[in-house]
Amino acid sequence: MQDLSNLSFWLLIQVYVDELVQEDYLSICESKFPTIPQSLLSKLVLFNKRMHEDTTVNQKFAKDGFPWEFNLRDIFRSCEIIQGSIIHIPFKLN
Repeated sequence: MQDLSNLSFWLLIQVYVDELVQEDYLSICESKFPTIPQSLLSKLVLFNKRMHEDTTVNQKFAKDGFPWEFNLRDIFRSCEIIQGSIIHIPFKLN
């Protein structure tokens, strides 16, 4: 193990990231879940945004347990469920 006691300076790094917007969520989801139609991904992103607004911002419901957080992880979970339930049935069009 290297002795760091003689280290004369510390490097501190701060990273600032802008909040993700709907287009960011959609782009990330399209990349990670290419088999899910873009129209469905858009609806999932919109649903997540509405849940955030209605629970956290406007407090329309779910006041117990406040504050709630809805983020990319929640969208990923929905996508994983959808991706796991897709059944591919081969068929022919005559």
